[in-house]
Amino acid sequence: MPEETAKQTHFYSVEAPDGSYDLRIEEMLARIESTAAPIYMRLINGKIPEHQDKMDMAQFLAVMVVRTPGSRKDAAEMVGRMIQIRNYATGVHDRAFNSLVHRIEQGEGRQLTEESRTSLRRSLIDPSGYRLELGKEWALQHLTAADKLTPVLFQMRWRTIGAAQGFFITSDDPVVRWVEPKTWHPIYGDHGYLNKTAVVTFPLTPKVMLAMSWEDEGANAFAGRQGVDRLNRLRALQADEYLYAHLDHEVIRRMAVATKGSRPRMTTEGFGPKKFAATTLRRGRANRPS
Repeated sequence: MPEETAKQTHFYSVEAPDGSYDLRIEEMLARIESTAAPIYMRLINGKIPEHQDKMDMAQFLAVMVVRTPGSRKDAAEMVGRMIQIRNYATGVHDRAFNSLVHRIEQGEGRQLTEESRTSLRRSLIDPSGYRLELGKEWALQHLTAADKLTPVLFQMRWRTIGAAQGFFITSDDPVVRWVEPKTWHPIYGDHGYLNKTAVVTFPLTPKVMLAMSWEDEGANAFAGRQGVDRLNRLRALQADEYLYAHLDHEVIRRMAVATKGSRPRMTTEGFGPKKFAATTLRRGRANRPS
């Protein structure tokens, strides 16, 4: 292994209390990848899959969406905010707070001091001084979203785009969705992959990209320099941390610097703390928050 290279094992496995690992998720992902491999190779050669092959490839792509580090971070952030909103509701509601205090006192067999009650209530209402750490099993639950995304991708129209000039890059969040900005609603969002203006892309090689859309864009096509650069920049804007290219290129380096930290993150508005605590994922298992 090269120097300064890190290796993380059991990335999708959940650790049991006895230290063993549940490998079923990693085994499932391996099966999906193995099934999609020959279809992937045919796509590179411009053969668009049909029927079961298309469904198998759609499942592979859906899993690629939900398994990325960025997607797992978003899932953890969503869970973390839900927990903090619930805690906030408890803190601002007298009856709910008193009920919580009663349960704590019953469990610990002692009465909380007034100082402890005040400190507890303050932490529920304003969690900004804390960090919420979740076990990775909370983010792994998000993988089930692939079951709903698979048939959506299957129903879209597929074609390949070749790079007539330049090359395609990829990233640590390789499946990229673009929608017409005018379709975005400040409350309801853009309806995700169901948005009829959505165009979903996935680089197959530096020279071939899979494109999916609801509109019939015609047969396989080629993109010139401007089209390739536009697709690369869109991918860079939505990357979590890393861009990948088959060669070192100054244009890609500049693009990485210019788009660093630009990936949209999950957020909430309305009821809840003014400032949420940061949510992080542990490598190991965590006790389920009450």
